Amino acid sequence: MFTRENLLDLLNDVDSRHSTLKKQFEIFHSKIKAQLSNSKFSLQGVKVTSLTNDEFNIGFAGHKLRFKFSAVADPGSSILYGYIYCHLVDLDEPKKVWLMEPLKFNVSGLSDLVLPESEDVNLNITDDADAIHIVLHCLYQSLSQTIT
Repeated sequence: MFTRENLLDLLNDVDSRHSTLKKQFEIFHSKIKAQLSNSKFSLQGVKVTSLTNDEFNIGFAGHKLRFKFSAVADPGSSILYGYIYCHLVDLDEPKKVWLMEPLKFNVSGLSDLVLPESEDVNLNITDDADAIHIVLHCLYQSLSQTIT
Protein backbone atom coordinates (compact mmCIF):
# COMPACT_ATOMS: atom_id res chain seq x y z
CA MET A 1 0.00 0.00 0.00
CA PHE A 2 1.22 3.49 -0.87
CA THR A 3 1.74 6.20 1.71
CA ARG A 4 -0.44 9.26 1.50
CA GLU A 5 2.50 11.30 0.19
CA ASN A 6 3.24 8.68 -2.48
CA LEU A 7 -0.40 8.71 -3.55
CA LEU A 8 -0.46 12.50 -3.74
CA ASP A 9 2.70 12.54 -5.86
CA LEU A 10 1.39 9.78 -8.08
CA LEU A 11 -2.00 11.42 -8.59
CA ASN A 12 -0.42 14.80 -9.30
CA ASP A 13 1.72 13.13 -11.98
CA VAL A 14 -1.40 11.48 -13.42
CA ASP A 15 -3.21 14.82 -13.53
CA SER A 16 -0.27 16.49 -15.26
CA ARG A 17 0.02 13.67 -17.79
CA HIS A 18 -3.73 13.80 -18.49
CA SER A 19 -3.49 17.53 -19.21
CA THR A 20 -0.59 16.94 -21.61
CA LEU A 21 -2.42 14.12 -23.42
CA LYS A 22 -5.55 16.22 -23.73
CA LYS A 23 -3.47 19.07 -25.19
CA GLN A 24 -2.06 16.64 -27.78
CA PHE A 25 -5.62 15.71 -28.80
CA GLU A 26 -6.50 19.41 -29.06
CA ILE A 27 -3.50 19.89 -31.36
CA PHE A 28 -4.66 16.88 -33.43
CA HIS A 29 -8.08 18.51 -33.82
CA SER A 30 -6.63 21.90 -34.75
CA LYS A 31 -4.34 20.33 -37.38
CA ILE A 32 -7.28 18.43 -38.90
CA LYS A 33 -9.59 21.42 -38.88
CA ALA A 34 -6.97 23.73 -40.43
CA GLN A 35 -6.15 21.29 -43.23
CA LEU A 36 -9.69 20.24 -44.08
CA SER A 37 -10.98 23.83 -43.94
CA ASN A 38 -8.29 25.06 -46.31
CA SER A 39 -9.76 25.78 -49.74
CA LYS A 40 -6.48 24.63 -51.29
CA PHE A 41 -6.66 21.17 -49.72
CA SER A 42 -7.20 18.54 -52.42
CA LEU A 43 -10.31 17.03 -50.74
CA GLN A 44 -13.27 19.39 -50.46
CA GLY A 45 -16.67 18.91 -48.83
CA VAL A 46 -15.40 17.74 -45.45
CA LYS A 47 -16.89 19.50 -42.42
CA VAL A 48 -15.15 19.49 -39.04
CA THR A 49 -16.97 20.61 -35.89
CA SER A 50 -15.47 22.41 -32.94
CA LEU A 51 -13.94 20.41 -30.13
CA THR A 52 -16.50 19.95 -27.35
CA ASN A 53 -16.31 17.63 -24.34
CA ASP A 54 -13.17 15.92 -25.67
CA GLU A 55 -14.74 15.03 -29.02
CA PHE A 56 -15.42 16.39 -32.48
CA ASN A 57 -17.29 15.24 -35.56
CA ILE A 58 -16.37 15.10 -39.21
CA GLY A 59 -18.99 14.99 -41.93
CA PHE A 60 -18.27 13.69 -45.42
CA ALA A 61 -20.39 12.18 -48.21
CA GLY A 62 -23.41 11.72 -45.97
CA HIS A 63 -21.42 10.05 -43.19
CA LYS A 64 -20.73 11.46 -39.76
CA LEU A 65 -17.67 10.33 -37.85
CA ARG A 66 -16.96 11.04 -34.19
CA PHE A 67 -13.43 11.31 -32.82
CA LYS A 68 -13.24 11.09 -29.03
CA PHE A 69 -10.36 11.47 -26.57
CA SER A 70 -9.88 9.39 -23.47
CA ALA A 71 -6.93 8.77 -21.15
CA VAL A 72 -6.44 5.36 -19.58
CA ALA A 73 -3.64 3.72 -17.63
CA ASP A 74 -2.33 0.37 -18.74
CA PRO A 75 -3.38 -2.44 -16.37
CA GLY A 76 -1.19 -2.50 -13.28
CA SER A 77 0.32 0.88 -14.10
CA SER A 78 -0.31 4.48 -13.18
CA ILE A 79 1.05 5.79 -16.48
CA LEU A 80 -1.73 7.28 -18.57
CA TYR A 81 -1.88 7.02 -22.33
CA GLY A 82 -4.20 8.91 -24.62
CA TYR A 83 -6.67 7.10 -26.85
CA ILE A 84 -8.53 8.34 -29.89
CA TYR A 85 -11.73 6.50 -30.65
CA CYS A 86 -13.32 6.91 -34.07
CA HIS A 87 -16.78 5.66 -34.91
CA LEU A 88 -19.53 6.27 -37.39
CA VAL A 89 -22.68 7.80 -35.93
CA ASP A 90 -26.20 8.36 -37.13
CA LEU A 91 -27.84 11.70 -36.39
CA ASP A 92 -31.03 10.16 -34.99
CA GLU A 93 -29.71 7.31 -32.91
CA PRO A 94 -26.00 7.09 -32.20
CA LYS A 95 -24.95 3.52 -32.84
CA LYS A 96 -21.24 2.86 -32.78
CA VAL A 97 -19.71 1.38 -35.89
CA TRP A 98 -15.99 1.39 -35.08
CA LEU A 99 -13.74 2.46 -37.94
CA MET A 100 -10.43 1.55 -36.33
CA GLU A 101 -9.06 0.12 -33.13
CA PRO A 102 -8.61 2.79 -30.44
CA LEU A 103 -5.46 4.70 -31.34
CA LYS A 104 -3.06 4.82 -28.38
CA PHE A 105 -0.60 7.72 -28.05
CA ASN A 106 1.90 9.05 -25.52
CA VAL A 107 2.57 12.56 -24.17
CA SER A 108 4.70 13.33 -27.24
CA GLY A 109 1.82 12.44 -29.56
CA LEU A 110 3.53 9.31 -30.83
CA SER A 111 0.94 6.64 -31.58
CA ASP A 112 1.02 2.87 -31.83
CA LEU A 113 -0.08 3.09 -35.49
CA VAL A 114 2.54 2.26 -38.11
CA LEU A 115 2.18 2.92 -41.81
CA PRO A 116 2.31 -0.28 -43.87
CA GLU A 117 5.08 1.06 -46.12
CA SER A 118 7.35 1.99 -43.19
CA GLU A 119 7.17 -0.64 -40.49
CA ASP A 120 9.52 1.20 -38.17
CA VAL A 121 7.91 4.66 -38.14
CA ASN A 122 4.95 5.34 -35.85
CA LEU A 123 2.46 8.08 -36.70
CA ASN A 124 2.41 11.16 -34.50
CA ILE A 125 -1.04 12.69 -33.96
CA THR A 126 0.43 16.21 -33.80
CA ASP A 127 2.20 15.95 -37.15
CA ASP A 128 0.24 17.53 -40.05
CA ALA A 129 0.70 14.64 -42.48
CA ASP A 130 0.18 11.92 -39.86
CA ALA A 131 -2.95 13.53 -38.40
CA ILE A 132 -4.59 13.90 -41.79
CA HIS A 133 -3.60 10.33 -42.71
CA ILE A 134 -5.44 9.02 -39.63
CA VAL A 135 -8.58 10.98 -40.51
CA LEU A 136 -8.50 10.10 -44.21
CA HIS A 137 -8.18 6.43 -43.25
CA CYS A 138 -11.29 6.69 -41.08
CA LEU A 139 -13.19 8.57 -43.81
CA TYR A 140 -12.30 5.84 -46.29
CA GLN A 141 -13.34 3.10 -43.84
CA SER A 142 -16.69 4.83 -43.28
CA LEU A 143 -17.64 4.62 -46.96
CA SER A 144 -18.30 0.88 -46.77
CA GLN A 145 -20.35 1.10 -43.57
CA THR A 146 -24.03 1.70 -42.98
CA ILE A 147 -26.06 2.21 -39.87
CA THR A 148 -29.36 0.37 -39.95
